[in-house]
Order: sequence, then C-alpha cells, then structure tokens
Amino acid sequence: MFDDLSKLACNPETAWRCSEIESGIKSAQGIVDGYRTIFMSDRDRILYCKSFRRLAGKTQVYTPSQGDDKRTRLTHTLEVSQITRTIALALELNCDLTEAIALGHDIGHTPFGHAGERMLHEIMSPPNTPETQAPKSTVIYKLPGYVEQHKYINYYGFKYNLQSVRAIVEDLDAKDSQFGLDVTNYTLWGIMHHSAISFKERQVNTDFIIPKFYDGYMKYCQTIEGRDAWSFEGLIVAEANEIAQMHHDLEDAIRGRALPKVRVLELIEMLNDIMPESNQLILNELRSKPISQEWLLNPISKIIVDTLVSNLVKASKENLRQLLNEYDVAQIFELQSNNEFIQHAISYDTYGTNKASDIVSKFKHRLSETALNNYHVQRSDSKGKYIIKNLFEAYNTNPQQLPNYAIKNLYKELKKQNYGFSKEISSFSDDDTSELRLAVVEAINDIKKENKVRYLICVMRIICDHIARMTDNYAISEYEKLYG
Repeated sequence: MFDDLSKLACNPETAWRCSEIESGIKSAQGIVDGYRTIFMSDRDRILYCKSFRRLAGKTQVYTPSQGDDKRTRLTHTLEVSQITRTIALALELNCDLTEAIALGHDIGHTPFGHAGERMLHEIMSPPNTPETQAPKSTVIYKLPGYVEQHKYINYYGFKYNLQSVRAIVEDLDAKDSQFGLDVTNYTLWGIMHHSAISFKERQVNTDFIIPKFYDGYMKYCQTIEGRDAWSFEGLIVAEANEIAQMHHDLEDAIRGRALPKVRVLELIEMLNDIMPESNQLILNELRSKPISQEWLLNPISKIIVDTLVSNLVKASKENLRQLLNEYDVAQIFELQSNNEFIQHAISYDTYGTNKASDIVSKFKHRLSETALNNYHVQRSDSKGKYIIKNLFEAYNTNPQQLPNYAIKNLYKELKKQNYGFSKEISSFSDDDTSELRLAVVEAINDIKKENKVRYLICVMRIICDHIARMTDNYAISEYEKLYG
C-alpha cells in the first residue's frame, strides 16, 4: 500500500499556457521568476485582475443591498479557496493549483446570481419550436426562423463556469492582450469543470441546454497532446464549492430570519450519522441551550464544514491509495477521461459504498428547499431577471449605447470574423472613440444580407459579455439611466 499520495499531485512542469498551446512552443518549465511555480503565477494573475475585484458586488444568494453581512461572490470565492487548500494539503496534492482554480471559478458569474445566469442563457438561445415567437423582451425575435437558428447553433448559449474560461482566455476588459490572463490549461480545466457544463432541462426555459458557443475554448483546457488537462485538484474545487455553498446558504438564511432555530437544528441533524463525535457534542449543546439566532451562526458553520471536509478527506485518502495500488501514476492520468473508478476518487465514501454521499445529497436538497425558497430570494431573483432582460433589449436596439471597452471588443470580434477591418484596434485613440464607433457603424451598414445573422449574434455576444461582467449595483444603475 502506497502512502505517498503526492505522486498524484499535478506537476507544474506539465502545464501549458494558452499562448503556448496556440504556438506549440513551451517557454515555462514550471518555475516563474526563479521561486514561484507556474500555478502560483496563475493564482496571482487571477487575484489581481479586474474581474476578480468585481465579485465583491455580485450576488451569491442574497443581493448586497439586502445587508452588509450577506455573502457576495467574492466572500464565497475566498471561502472555497480556503476549503480547497485544507483538503489539498491533507491529500498531499498541489495546493497552488487548487487555489488558482478556486479563485477563478466564479470570474464569469453574472449579477443577480444564478437567476442572472439562466436569464442570459435563455436570451442567447433561440425559440424552442418553429411556432414559438420569443417575447420581444428577450431580443431573440430579431433573428430569422427556427431552421436558420439551428444552422448557427454553435453561436448560442451562456453558462457562468464556461464564461469564466472565456473571460480569462479572451481580452474582455479590452486590455488588448492576445490571450487575456494567459493561465495554464490545468487551471482552466478545473474552472470549467467545477460545475456542470450544461443545464438540466428543468433549470432553463429553452430546449438548448448545452451552451455550444464555448466549444471553441475546450482546446485551452487540454494538454498539448489533446487530452483533458484533468486533475484531482480540479475535482477538489468542485466539492469545496458545494461545501462552501451549503454552509453559507444556511448561515445567510439564519441571518436573514428565513429559518427559525428549530428548523435549523432539524437540518443539521440530517448529518448526524456521519458527524464526528466532537460536532455531535456541539449539536447537543445547541439543542439544550436557549441560544439566539445570531449565536447559532458560528457553531452551525463549524459543524457543517468540519463534518463534510473530514468525511471527504478520510474517504478520498483511502481511494487515492487504492488507485496507486491498482495503477501506476501515468496510467491514472491517461485513463481518467473514461474511467469512473478514477473520476470518483474524490468522494465522501470509499469505493463500494455510498452512505455518506446519500446523506450529503439529501441534506443539500433539503437545504435548497428550505433556505432558498423564501420571499427575499425569490423577489430578488425576479427583479434581477427583469433588469437583465431590459438592459439586453436596450443595448441590442442601439449598440452605440455600449461603453467604449465593449465597442472595442465588438470591433475585435467583427475583425476576427473577417468583416473587412484593416486597422488594428491599438491604432484607435483611447481618449476619443468616435472614429472607432464610426468604423463599426460603417461595417454594419456594409455587411451583406447573408452575413446579417452572424453579425446579430456577434453583437448579442458582446452585450452578453458586458452584462455578465456587471455588479448588481452597476446593472441597477444602468437600468435606471436607460429607463428612468
């Protein structure tokens, strides 16, 4: 039996940056600046980018306007980062890679949480049937018939984890760098796959549940040989993201007075069979004492995180040791894409059992039913979707209302699609964008009829990118400026 689990840690020397994948020329050898690994560099590039800072103003579950103590996408991201480092350290995996993935996993998230994400996906998907005429407020009515829309299926869709990859790879903040943050394939794979890459049918009001637009970014999440840049570290972030959501969704519900103490304790008791003895003692104490809602927060969070992390570490450590007994390291990374035995190594249960996973799944489902289906969350979700729909229509009616950076991105996208632009974007003045805007308008007027659909979709994608990067307050402010 092997004890050295570090053999399974992702090796920085095998990582490739986006620019190197395109050129086939590998410049880095795992070490940057003589003392940092390439994954440390990924972490820092994400940590210091504009998109990361904007997470502070984006909804997790409760909007920032509903109280200063509620979680935002930024505080959620920091909690995921710390949980991933704890698990990675315990499993002797690469802590720098897990941290880089964790810090970047929500970069592409929309304002107003998952409600905003679903709204953008529905806007960026065509009507479901030939008979369906999408409502004007979703803008899709401007596109031609159903058959034609299927012709352009690879241009449709939106999903936040895939948008995170796009935001990092592309130059969405208009810095004019060819490969954006230029991070490694392993970091991008972990970001892309920390959540499902398609919607469930019940989640969105469209038949198009797979966002095909992002297929072009898959190559940046692969090795130079064309295999997935898969890692156990990426699987850890996926689990840590769920753990963070479970504990802070409940904590925010308690703080928002959405759940009384008795309901909270009933929820926690669902974890009793997998709970360490020390946490059971804390739970017994909470039952017996007359504690206020606010005093519940810290012990409840400790019980949830400690119970889930300790179960995950214990079972995963045993699974990884068993893998090393069954395969050599090279086989594990070669076979991972079609081997469920390998893909399910990071788990709450050891191989052959599923008791803990079933308990966690039921706890998560019950938590979602009780903590998220309340007055405040449902009202803010509906408000967010309404604002996004109307912002999209305003920008699509007159794209000249987009800010300068978005017009630059539209120019670059049109140039990429061979619309006849000869000048490089860098040749336009940053102080006066009138010449750039005029060039875009002239190009639009000159576009031939057969290319109109591609142009409309191109504009919609730039609008989608612009809205996705907004904070809640900025989206609300833009709505008020446009509609009063």
